[in-house]
Amino acid sequence: MFDYKIGVAFISFIGNIIIQFLLGLYFDNVLPREFGKRQHPCFMFQKSYWFGEVYNDGETGSERLLQDNEDSELNGSNLDFEIVPPNVRQLEKSGE
Repeated sequence: MFDYKIGVAFISFIGNIIIQFLLGLYFDNVLPREFGKRQHPCFMFQKSYWFGEVYNDGETGSERLLQDNEDSELNGSNLDFEIVPPNVRQLEKSGE
């Protein structure tokens, strides 16, 4: 009576999983929450999302994070990073 194959059901199931996963990632970045930075609704179409931001000195954000600078030099006017408290910085330097 019905010409419905199990393979079609599996393909539909896998497609549904992929779509829900991508929607979950999108809404996790866009909807406001307690922690983290809320993204613009069209964040995935911005060049800075895919390639990172380039600062005035030509470095990317990850290169700046890898440098051993003080927090004020690292952050500048960027509010995306929390300043590390002095006691935690001391523990880091002592290796604890």
